[in-house]
Amino acid sequence: MTKEEKKATLEAKIEELQAELKKMRKLKRAQKIPLVKLSIDLSMSVCQGQLKGYQHWLEQLENPLEKQAK
Repeated sequence: MTKEEKKATLEAKIEELQAELKKMRKLKRAQKIPLVKLSIDLSMSVCQGQLKGYQHWLEQLENPLEKQAK
């Protein structure tokens, strides 16, 4: 897989996760049952962690010199 393909794959995954988070936020606002809200919160937390990871990988792919400096 080339660098451009990896970058495109990561960007697509990031967009997908951002859309999923947006849907979860709407669901949470509409939800009245506290336990369901908690479940949505947990799912959102996992999704946010994945999103940060993919964003970090994308940054490392775009700036490989920073990776070596750390």
